[in-house]
Amino acid sequence: MTEAKKSEDGGIPEPNVLHIEMNQEMKVFAIKSATNSYTTMLSTTGGISLPYKDLAKSIKAAFDNEYPGSWHVVVGKSFGSFVTNEVGWLVSCLS
Repeated sequence: MTEAKKSEDGGIPEPNVLHIEMNQEMKVFAIKSATNSYTTMLSTTGGISLPYKDLAKSIKAAFDNEYPGSWHVVVGKSFGSFVTNEVGWLVSCLS
């Protein structure tokens, strides 16, 4: 496994992108919205992580507001998935 890079502001590590089928603008938006959602949740809870479902809900809301279509966001540890997607609309990350 590769070591996670620190974010530009020195905060939480940036996710390692495993697979992407998005243009650069959407990729940047995906990483920023995930990072911002996580940072906001940590700051509002005094450093205690909220359930993964709350983080997924926040990221999904950001995408729903920015891009048309149906978005599915999965956040967590130790899960499996099988996904079909429209070409150009997928990102998979590991943090």
